[in-house]
Amino acid sequence: MSRENLLKQIDQLALSEKISMVEDLWDSIACDANKLPMPEWQKRELDRRQRDFQNGEVKLHDWKSAHQKLRTKG
Repeated sequence: MSRENLLKQIDQLALSEKISMVEDLWDSIACDANKLPMPEWQKRELDRRQRDFQNGEVKLHDWKSAHQKLRTKG
């Protein structure tokens, strides 16, 4: 099926069906995510962050505190 035909069929769906389709698409992508190569710059950055964490150089925040700070900011 061509992309164009698929898009035409999607346009005919109800909004709830489109949302469900998007969820299914994301689930499918997540299953294949490990097949994507990680760029070297991203690997270096993750390694640096892991090192900083292990050396105690990173201050962690729980989600509740971070969420509250974001809500009161601005």
